[in-house]
Amino acid sequence: MVMLDLEVASAASLEKYLDALSVKLTAAVRKASRSLGLRPPRRVVLSLRSFRERDVDRFYEEYPRELPRGARGDVCGFYDCARQEIVVSLACVGREGNRKGALIRTLAHELVHHCQHVGGPLCSLHY
Repeated sequence: MVMLDLEVASAASLEKYLDALSVKLTAAVRKASRSLGLRPPRRVVLSLRSFRERDVDRFYEEYPRELPRGARGDVCGFYDCARQEIVVSLACVGREGNRKGALIRTLAHELVHHCQHVGGPLCSLHY
């Protein structure tokens, strides 16, 4: 029973830590978005879960698939249009050699989806 109590306490501590990091990352992404003239996403959520494309298909019902139909690879992040939030898989980002670079790439990629959803001058392509 003591071991179970320790595991529950550790899980609760980890959840609090991830929530605190998510709040800090949300603040940074919102600030960067505003400086680019983009309406910021509501929040950024850091998750320990691994996602596969099929796990997040429901978030892309309104948008064309990014990967060919047969591709079902790891997803390091996704944008939830309904909630206007970015979810980042730390499990996926952690497998990359350059973790900081993978996190920044993932955030930038998901911000493009946010931009597509909310619109704005930054989102228009100019040739």
